[in-house]
Amino acid sequence: MNETHTNLTRKLKQYSALATPLLALAGMADAQVIYQDVDPDVVLAVGDQYSLDLNNDGAVDFAFKVTTYGTGWYFAGLIPYPPSASNYNAFAGYTQTFGGGPSIYGFPSMFANGDLIDENRPWIGMQNLIWTSSGSSYYFYAGMVSNYYGDIFGQWSGASDRFLGIRFSPDGEELHYAWIRCDVNEEGSQLTIKDFAYEESAGLPITAGSVTGVAENSLPPFNIYAFEGYVYVAVPDGNYTDAKLSVVNVLGQTVIQNEQVSAGSRFNLNPFGKGVYVVSVSRGEEIFSRKITFR
Repeated sequence: MNETHTNLTRKLKQYSALATPLLALAGMADAQVIYQDVDPDVVLAVGDQYSLDLNNDGAVDFAFKVTTYGTGWYFAGLIPYPPSASNYNAFAGYTQTFGGGPSIYGFPSMFANGDLIDENRPWIGMQNLIWTSSGSSYYFYAGMVSNYYGDIFGQWSGASDRFLGIRFSPDGEELHYAWIRCDVNEEGSQLTIKDFAYEESAGLPITAGSVTGVAENSLPPFNIYAFEGYVYVAVPDGNYTDAKLSVVNVLGQTVIQNEQVSAGSRFNLNPFGKGVYVVSVSRGEEIFSRKITFR
């Protein structure tokens, strides 16, 4: 057995040893999902904004808007609210800086039905989006779709019945996990908010689209690992039939698409350079995504 494989095996064993007791502890609490249908659906066109109060406590948790800058830049997105670095509210996603300057852009990840939303996601809050220049603070809304004269940034272009992964803190201390179901048209000029749900018990995960609690000791359908520029996938139930892997970089460009996953297979990302990638594995209607970083 070579050294690379030995090190990978050690990492996987360490992950399994840590994950099992944590999942068992999570299953001890009573999961209770609070669901709210947005009826009629909120449809935002260019110039529209919408404030969402997830738990109906009178405080806005997230703000959405659709806008255009000039004649060729359409934008549909959201921010955690209020826009303060001390706000614990956040979305699962990633950030990117363009042009070498301090301007930081956030991009929410797009979840499919059944994806797990928990503390292990890469969470982006206002503290990640605010930058200071000449003594003043600035931020941009996070782009579900940022259509810059035909160049699409973000994962949501043409999305239908997909989910935002959300966390929020009503008391500024405990965190609750939630999903919001949305559509976004291809050019980013229309955003539809359909329904949402959150886990009433602080710290417990929720699955996208679920209106009931996460099952005790539930496991994600796939495990995704990165090691020395390669991606490895483990399928806990051993069923690799029709399991496919796709990889998207931070620009929203697909670098690997629908590659068959099998036991022991690995996928080389070294040709695409170091950086942040979103790796997704699908099998029928199941899908699981994870952000990885190669340095």
